Amino acid sequence: AFLQRLGRTGRRPGTRRNCLFLATSNDALIRAAGLIQLWSEGFVEPVVAPPEPFHILAQQIMALTLQQGGLERARWREWVGGMPAFAAMAEPDIDAVIDYMLSRGILFEDGGLLSLGTEGERSFGYKNFLELFSVFTSPPLVTVLHGRSELGQVHESSFHIRGEETPILLLAGRSWKVSHVDWGRRVAHVEPAGEGGRSRWMGTGQPLSFALCQAMRRVLETGTCPGERSLRARRRLEEVAADFPWLEGDSTVLVRHPSGEVRWWTFAGFRANRALGEGLAHLAARPPRSDNLWLGLRKDAEVHDVKDVVGVGRGAGADAIKVPVDAIALDGLKFVACLPAALAERMMARRLQDAAAVAWVLDHPLRSVTEAGRDDGRESHG
Repeated sequence: AFLQRLGRTGRRPGTRRNCLFLATSNDALIRAAGLIQLWSEGFVEPVVAPPEPFHILAQQIMALTLQQGGLERARWREWVGGMPAFAAMAEPDIDAVIDYMLSRGILFEDGGLLSLGTEGERSFGYKNFLELFSVFTSPPLVTVLHGRSELGQVHESSFHIRGEETPILLLAGRSWKVSHVDWGRRVAHVEPAGEGGRSRWMGTGQPLSFALCQAMRRVLETGTCPGERSLRARRRLEEVAADFPWLEGDSTVLVRHPSGEVRWWTFAGFRANRALGEGLAHLAARPPRSDNLWLGLRKDAEVHDVKDVVGVGRGAGADAIKVPVDAIALDGLKFVACLPAALAERMMARRLQDAAAVAWVLDHPLRSVTEAGRDDGRESHG
């Protein structure tokens, strides 16, 4: 979005491209500096299609039955079978989707021809099948309210934790306990958690990419970034960076903060940290806490405990670490009603993963430090 907006400026003769960031908080300042850092390095986000789009396959099959006035079960391939994501799907999974749609009445089969069933017409047939023409859905974000005050938005996976524990969100500089989530309206109501203040600034609840988090790390390590900065911005960057004297190289860091908290600073992004938190569930703080940059561990967690788990994770592979999916939250994904629950949850779980970022964390050194920056002992890869 930043590159797109920058590209809209400086088009008139005698002008140059420009973009002004107005940061109102430390985390906004570091995120802006991270974006500028990536821009200076020539980085452009890769376009990666979401994996296993079974719900889009269902939509395409329904559309083809209408277009063709009936469709032989296997002939959808003649139209869209060459699409890479569809071509990569296993035959049993495709059969499971079609069989489920038939069992629900979304599709109807007669004489070997598929057509739209009663339930399919009821769900998608109004306004001349307008709902069938688009696959766009809103981002998986939930608005967080304290009373009538909006605190911000967080990714829906922030609410997916093990057992009966109440999720704790980190927004507006403090901790909030979730009292109710309205999945239909995508609104969460919270109350103050009554916990102490944070020992470090933390980012927004919205998920940030691995590339951006790593760029933010480089900014914090140097205390500067490319581009023109106001005097206040330069000073504030230096002040925030001074809180991270233990950043060096590509290692991840287990930090014991004055509050007693233990945080594993990975700078790996929201999705990777959620997955790593699952792998370290028995070492995780209670209630589980994580951010785009770190994940919380028990106060008695030691670096060798993390190394043991990480070693197992490396042996099993980054894809083996799964993030749990709340089936209720799947309702926000369009056409998910056409899928058997197991396939829908598997598809969403893969979308919540960032296997490449997890693999990076597993393959890089882990160090342990006190907040003052004194190494408790340099650790080998783990």
